[in-house]
Amino acid sequence: VVARVRSREQARYYVDYVVQQLVERYGREMVYTGGLRVYTTLDKNVQEAAEKAFANEKNFPASGRDSKGILQPQGAAVFLDPQTGYIRAIVGGREHTGQLQLNRATASPRRPGSAFKPIIAYAPAIELKGMAPASVIDDAPVTYGSYSPRNYDGVFRGLITMRAALVNSVNVAAVKTLMDNVGITAAINFARGLGFSLDPAQHGPSIALGGLHEGVTTLQMASAYATFANGGIYLPPAAILKVETMDGKLLEEHQPRPVQAMKPTTAYLITSMLKDVILYGTGT
Repeated sequence: VVARVRSREQARYYVDYVVQQLVERYGREMVYTGGLRVYTTLDKNVQEAAEKAFANEKNFPASGRDSKGILQPQGAAVFLDPQTGYIRAIVGGREHTGQLQLNRATASPRRPGSAFKPIIAYAPAIELKGMAPASVIDDAPVTYGSYSPRNYDGVFRGLITMRAALVNSVNVAAVKTLMDNVGITAAINFARGLGFSLDPAQHGPSIALGGLHEGVTTLQMASAYATFANGGIYLPPAAILKVETMDGKLLEEHQPRPVQAMKPTTAYLITSMLKDVILYGTGT
């Protein structure tokens, strides 16, 4: 039993994610024939709403099949509780056609683009260098080695605040904040506290814009952003609450391991700026 999900047609990506973790810990035979009782963090209402949204073609650009017959474009989603780290829903794609198929939410790293700016540039600048949303950054042409960042609209705005830079997703300001104030190594060390394992030797200034060597998953990004909403406390994401044998013997029980990844003030200021992104910025 997985969170009272008794049909293979329910919460299939979520069940796949749980099963994969169980197989790693207990082996296939125990998982598939051992009669384990598994209690999860799944919220069926949230899961059903997410699946319904992904099944609605109106929520996606014009769709078609690629050469492998896979529906395109694709997507993924993770919903979790910032205060607990509990994963409430997972959707790993627009279709689920076979057990343990590719789960884009948990096992398909992608470059996060501008969504990485708060994590790698602005939060560490506030946390480590005393900067703030009102700090002024010069949005002007700059070159680091052979790399010259450009803004998406091709416009340079001159002196702007960090808040304005984030709200309007100004690329040059994010790169300058990282390179001129924080530094790549310090920024990556900060990001480790949010669940990212990144090698400074494999990254340059473009990391400020999400230009990662291997990419990150939707689950990793959700967990990192949840930290901003949780006063700077990072909680590793959890899908399994406890596992029992058929006769009720406890095999494992989830123990939360909260980590103060940043000061509460840093989390508050980043959250304040991110709210503005949605209210009147690029996220409207």
